[in-house]
Amino acid sequence: MIKDDGRKKARCVSNGAKNMHGSVTLAETYASSLEQNESRVFWAATALKNWKTISADAANAFAKADAPVAPLYVRIDKQYREWYSAKYPDRPKLKHGAIMRVKKAL
Repeated sequence: MIKDDGRKKARCVSNGAKNMHGSVTLAETYASSLEQNESRVFWAATALKNWKTISADAANAFAKADAPVAPLYVRIDKQYREWYSAKYPDRPKLKHGAIMRVKKAL
């Protein structure tokens, strides 16, 4: 998926929410977000009150987060392999099904 400004949307997300049953804490960084119904109620209420509301995207909310405490690996998908080959044409090609360790926030 592509955002309105041309940037690609995130393709890999680890849910570190503490209320997720059976979840593993990978790091202490967490940003909550509204569910779709909650978001609709919020925007409807602000429109009903005729309030000015500003929407913002915290694009780098996790940019400074440490690496996960427990080792976390992701399978490299086709899009990443294609990007990697275009970015580093002199390096060996990544194989289908390869994995890599997550060293930064996702």
